[in-house]
Parts: sequence; C-alpha cells; structure tokens
Amino acid sequence: QEAHVIWDVEDIKLCKSIDNEENKKRLIDKHGSLMSNIIRSYKDEKIIEIYSAFPDLHFMTLDFKEEGDVIFLMGTSRSDINSSEYLHKICGVEYSPAPYFDLEEEYTLQKTLAAFIRKGLIRSAHDVSEGGLLTALLESGFHRGLGFQVRSGAPAVRRDAYWLGESQSRVVVTVSASSRKDFLAALGGFPCEELGSVTSGKVEVEGSDWGIIAAWKERYDGAIGG
Repeated sequence: QEAHVIWDVEDIKLCKSIDNEENKKRLIDKHGSLMSNIIRSYKDEKIIEIYSAFPDLHFMTLDFKEEGDVIFLMGTSRSDINSSEYLHKICGVEYSPAPYFDLEEEYTLQKTLAAFIRKGLIRSAHDVSEGGLLTALLESGFHRGLGFQVRSGAPAVRRDAYWLGESQSRVVVTVSASSRKDFLAALGGFPCEELGSVTSGKVEVEGSDWGIIAAWKERYDGAIGG
C-alpha cells in the first residue's frame, strides 16, 4: 500500500516532517483513507526515520520562469536536418537517415545538466527533439505565456539546420540574470551557446518580429484537427 501512496517529491518532503499536523492533513487530503491507515499504523517518529533516509530530490521543469532570464543552448549545433519534421513536411523528403546521435556525448550532457540542476544554476531545461530548436523554445514559453528574443549562437551552422534540425544531445536552459556568471564559469569547456533572453510574451528571432507567444500556442494547440 505504501508503495502506491508515497510516490512524489512533495509526499517525501511532507513525510520527513509528518509530526507537523498541517503536513499530516495535506497528506490525508491528497491520498484519503490509505494515507490515514498508514499514519495510524506507524508512529510519527518511525515515518520520519524511514523517509529521512531518502536523499534530497531535485526536479526541473521545461517552462520559462521569468522575463529577463537568459536563454542558453547546451550541446553542439550541427548542419543536420536528417529525419526532421522540417525535412519531411516542408522539404517533402519522407525518408532520410537518423539525425546525429552519439551515446558518450549524450551521457556527458546529461551528467553536466544534472550537476547544474543540483547546484540550482538553471531555472528550466527542455531537450531539442521533434520540431528542432524553435519548437523547444516555443514549448518552453507556452505554460506561463512568456516569449523569447533569440539569435543563432553558431553562425557556421546552416540556418535551417540550426533552428529546425533535430540532431540530438542539445538542451535549451534558462538562467537568472544574477546567476549568468556562475553558470558560465561552471561550464568549463562544455559546449554552450547564449541565445538571448525571455520576454513578457513577444517572440523575436534573428531580429525579426514573430508575433506573440499566445498566438503561437493557439496554432500549436489546434495543429491536429478534431
């Protein structure tokens, strides 16, 4: 029963201080009679002992958090449009090789990203996948209605491949303006490009006005007809 009830980050934090009556109430309100049974079956001290053994958990979401945050692209950009939505839907090429992927490169990216999350250096993280970098940026802005002002950080890469290619091992991250220097220092030699910043809703790419994020979300949500 416990395995099915205590499962998320909030639950673990609440159980670490379940001797607080408000925390008990929150757990019971969330999980109902199963949680009540667990609390009746164990003393507060025992529950605290069990869940204090869990390490502090860190989690990250993909959405932009605040206007003015700095946008970076972690990973290496390449002139690769293989198997992309752009190549298929816009260029009309249905079959092509898989996009670039290297397992060691992906492992290094994930290890570096996890360290930055633990240190609290980044505020959001979204992988570049279907639809390429532009889609990742748009999806990052939808939840809070925040836009972005960006320019390519790799002028040697083809523009279509840079914005719409789907080569792997790239992640869009945001950093607060106050943490920018610390983030850059922590990178060491890891490949990363500064793209621009989060806006209150305006979308601007390479100096061109692309409207507002709300309009893009409406088109995105309605892309698949009923």
